[in-house]
Amino acid sequence: MPDPLATLHQGIDAALERAGLRHRRSALLASATGQVVELGAATGANLSLYDGDRVAMVVALETHPGLRRRLLARVAGAPVPVEVHEAGIEDCGLPDAYADTVVSTLALCREPDLVRALLAVRRLLRPEGSLLFLEHVRTPGPLGGLQRVASPGWSRLRHGCRLDRDVPGAAREAGLDVTECESFTLRPPNPVLRTAVVGSARPRPAGAGPGEDGAGPEGG
Repeated sequence: MPDPLATLHQGIDAALERAGLRHRRSALLASATGQVVELGAATGANLSLYDGDRVAMVVALETHPGLRRRLLARVAGAPVPVEVHEAGIEDCGLPDAYADTVVSTLALCREPDLVRALLAVRRLLRPEGSLLFLEHVRTPGPLGGLQRVASPGWSRLRHGCRLDRDVPGAAREAGLDVTECESFTLRPPNPVLRTAVVGSARPRPAGAGPGEDGAGPEGG
């Protein structure tokens, strides 16, 4: 029997892909290298986009059974070896400094505690590693207030997804330096899913202060 949440998730993501998000995914994932951990891999939209010459393998994390079934169906067609783990970033059991790259595309919105999840990302990354992110975020101004009000209901429909997240700010709080960050408007724009950010972050060296990073404008 089809899983209603997985069907809804795939339908919304397909609409966003047709509106140009796939191009941004492809450009972002071109930077992935070595040992990759993908958070909230959902139905596996990223798997076909990894470069087999640059990526050794992908550990795809997904806790929801309906989403994971669709993810598993895409593993065989991926250009890189893929392991699917029934776990989240905080309980994945992977060792410290395991990953050259951590990938999160439309996934950090589902983390119950965003800063704690990003602390786990920092733990997983090697010192020279990078987090690649493409996430919808809170829109500044009155629309952000509407997103905050709508978030509880949206979260129930979308497996915990929050509309009012500030991903770059939470990354900095978790000890990551945001090295690139571009804010853009999702198409078609609407008050629920409107602003997104795409970029990268690196672990801040131990003992270093937050300082200034190289990020551009934030979306949240």
